[in-house]
Amino acid sequence: MPYPENLRHVARIVVVNPDGSILFHRRPADELYGANQLSLIGGKFDPTDLTRKHAAQRELREELGLKNKIPEFLLFFSQQSGDWFTHAFILLLDKQFDLNQLPQHDEFSEVMAIKPDQIEQYFAEMAFDHAQIVQAYLQLMER
Repeated sequence: MPYPENLRHVARIVVVNPDGSILFHRRPADELYGANQLSLIGGKFDPTDLTRKHAAQRELREELGLKNKIPEFLLFFSQQSGDWFTHAFILLLDKQFDLNQLPQHDEFSEVMAIKPDQIEQYFAEMAFDHAQIVQAYLQLMER
């Protein structure tokens, strides 16, 4: 692995619809960490993940049910926070994601698409370092 093995790794994907809205899910109320908070799509690396990209692709399939070939996406930064190492990706969808076509699972209670001009009002509800990731994405898009 080309990244520190002594840390726990997580992939976070800023999934962007053609209208610019970003997909989030709300964590379940009974979640040990980040209960009821908004999270970007993604999660912990799995022992089967050979690369950062593989981990991100697996999470996209699990959480959004993307079964077809996942469009190319970009790793835009990696950072350490305590015992965690976050790998943040950007995925620009070529068509609007249908929120009614989600797979059944208990990882989140709802999925929502938030427009960039409304996103700041949700920063306080975001879990972990997700607000920081979204801010980095928005700054990148302003260039």
